[in-house]
Amino acid sequence: MKILSCYIVGFGKFENRSFTFDERLHTVYGENGWGKTTLADFIVSMFYGVDGSRSKSVSANERIRYAPFSGARFGGSLLFSYLGKTYRIERFFGKTPSADSVKIYDENNMQCYAFGEKAERLGETLFGMDRTSFEKCVYLPQGGGAEGLTGDIKSKLVSLLSLNDGANGAPSAVERLENAERALRAKRKPAKGKLDELDEKLAYLSAREVESLRADEEAKKLFAEAESVLSRINALKENLQTVTQKLDEYASKTARVAVATAYTQIRAQKEEAEKRLGVLQEFFKQTDARTVNLTGIKTAIDEYYAIEAEIDNLKQNAQSFSANLARRENLQTRISLNEQTLLSYRQMSEQAQEKPVKVKSGNRKTAKRGNFFLTLAFAVALFGATQIQLRPVLGIALVLVGAIGIILSGVLLFKNAGSGKKRSAVDKTLQENYEKLLAETQSLQAELAELLSQTEDGNALDAKTQERQNRLTALENAIKGFFAHFAFGEIYDYRSAYQTLAERIDEYARLSQTVETCDGKLIGYGDVETGGLSQELTSVQAETLKAEQAETRSAIERLTAQRARIYAEAENYQKTAGRLYDLRAETERLTLEKNRLEKRLVAIRTAKELLLRARANMATRYLQPVETKVREYAKHIGFSLGEVKFSAEGKPLVEEGGSLRETEYYSAGLQDVLWFCVRLALAETLFTKDAPPLLLDDPFVNLDDEKTAKAKALVKTLSSKYQIVYFTCKAQLGL
Repeated sequence: MKILSCYIVGFGKFENRSFTFDERLHTVYGENGWGKTTLADFIVSMFYGVDGSRSKSVSANERIRYAPFSGARFGGSLLFSYLGKTYRIERFFGKTPSADSVKIYDENNMQCYAFGEKAERLGETLFGMDRTSFEKCVYLPQGGGAEGLTGDIKSKLVSLLSLNDGANGAPSAVERLENAERALRAKRKPAKGKLDELDEKLAYLSAREVESLRADEEAKKLFAEAESVLSRINALKENLQTVTQKLDEYASKTARVAVATAYTQIRAQKEEAEKRLGVLQEFFKQTDARTVNLTGIKTAIDEYYAIEAEIDNLKQNAQSFSANLARRENLQTRISLNEQTLLSYRQMSEQAQEKPVKVKSGNRKTAKRGNFFLTLAFAVALFGATQIQLRPVLGIALVLVGAIGIILSGVLLFKNAGSGKKRSAVDKTLQENYEKLLAETQSLQAELAELLSQTEDGNALDAKTQERQNRLTALENAIKGFFAHFAFGEIYDYRSAYQTLAERIDEYARLSQTVETCDGKLIGYGDVETGGLSQELTSVQAETLKAEQAETRSAIERLTAQRARIYAEAENYQKTAGRLYDLRAETERLTLEKNRLEKRLVAIRTAKELLLRARANMATRYLQPVETKVREYAKHIGFSLGEVKFSAEGKPLVEEGGSLRETEYYSAGLQDVLWFCVRLALAETLFTKDAPPLLLDDPFVNLDDEKTAKAKALVKTLSSKYQIVYFTCKAQLGL
């Protein structure tokens, strides 16, 4: 078998790296830290995978130690030749063995199934041994080899011995015993034997039995709790029945009291209505209030008050006519006096314009006195004019006195006028008085004209007033005659009397309806007990009982739901507890089966142990050629050893001074040589047909130069028989 090449996708520090190997001797040189051991372990992992250790230690767990530093995909591929054919294995690793994947392809790059279901354990198929045995035989890592020979190496030695001795049945017998043992009790998880399955079933049944016992206890507790809740519910129902009975009695009595009270109230209402109807009947005398028609009397009253207002208006017009007449005469008198005075002013003004004279300045005091008397005379004349209508004699006398005063005052003012200079005869004061009197006269004339336009005929007013008065009297007689049918006292306002009558008619109709309604209600009551009714409970006590009733019902509903939940839960536990008998029966059956299989397992293991012991003895005999070859290889390197033996554990022992010593007594160099020679001897002994590749990881670092040269020469000699991949970090150790 030859390793041709490999491609690392991700393994430790390597990522996307390819390596090609010579078919005989291939040296991999690199300084410390280059990755020689990593590359060697990658080759081994392609055949055997990485270990499934759960250790958190980097040194003890290959999955942690060789996980790609960059986070790339963990794994790669390896190309090898076997029995004249070329194959390629691809293997990738996850965080756990269950996540690993492996595929094998033939030389046509087609997926190959020639190795059957053992593709994951390809190394065991190719080399006939597990990974540990492989590392003890054809792979020498740094510092490796302190342990003894593995069981697989011993088994293979026994197989070779059996073939040579004709004991063909021994290996197959051991294999059959191991298969039988694994069928009963698997050595590795997750594989399971019959006893493993029985243990799981018994553990499951034990857990279910404990669960059933616990469920039985819980069911009993819950049934007891449900009975306790039922007792509380029954007690609450009894209390609810008592409270409900009291409330029903209270409600019955309350209803009867309410009926009696309503009956009494209706009778009182009817009696009050009848009493009031009697009073109203006295008011209506012999008249039926329901037949009284108020439409006509309402029209008559409205007309009466309208005519009364019209007559008042006519009287006001008559008074206004009299006042206007007196005012008109007064205005005419004042206008006549003013016209005479204005005539006097004009005559004096004309005389003054005809004869301009030179006059002396008059006496100022005389002028003031004249103006005063002129004003006084004018006021007396005006007052007299206002008194003519009321007191004619006094008015006319005052008007004449005022007129004479005005004339005399004018003469006095005229004589007193003069300034010693030549001026106009028209006095300025006289001119101003003339203009004022003229304006006043024009205003009086305008007022007189307005009064003349507004004044009506007095006779027409008197006739219309008398006509309306006659109609008013007729209406009043009719209204009084209508109200005489009723018990009214003195009527001062017909409208108020009408309103009172209308209200009493409405009241009479309403009271009559009330009496009829009450009669109908009283007929419906029939015989009513109105005496001797009393309530034992007060309304406050009844409300308290109602609250208690509601609370009790709520508590009953709540407890009923709680009991239903408890009962359902108890039934579920009871169902679980009901499986106890079946579980115990099944447990007993499986226990008997387990006892039977355990006895068989003991017998198988005993037979296997005896057979292996016999094979070990045979292997010890067969180790003699291995021991001889170890001495020969050691001699080639430069070590002269005494007799070499193997202990029962498979560790080499060297005879010295008449006794066998373990390798720990010797130097590191001799120990490395011994283990190197042991590997060469085992490879030569075990692989007689297809020689495996030898992986040597710096096996000579502890040797001196002379022995190193001899060891290298030996390796070159062996490369004619084996493919050797030699790893070293020192140039002088290279091949």
